[in-house]
Amino acid sequence: MPEDGISRRDYVLRVNRPLSSEARLSSLSTSLPGFPAAFDPEVQVYPVTVSGGTSSITVTATPMAAQASFTVQGVAGVAGVPSGEIPSMRG
Repeated sequence: MPEDGISRRDYVLRVNRPLSSEARLSSLSTSLPGFPAAFDPEVQVYPVTVSGGTSSITVTATPMAAQASFTVQGVAGVAGVPSGEIPSMRG
């Protein structure tokens, strides 16, 4: 027992939250005018073809689940906020 006669014990509380089963997006847009023409949360791949003068694009996404997180090109995204510029690749 410490000299002051008071014992101290620290406790650690771990909160585990189950993963959401909702992994879809509620919206998706890009800096390309009119793309995608029609967003569908069930579609996971949207091929993009850009003109030769397009050097980069941005992507704006919003997950359906408010607590969900997502990445764009490996960088954490913020719901409803455009990503950093993604360079377009030739090919």
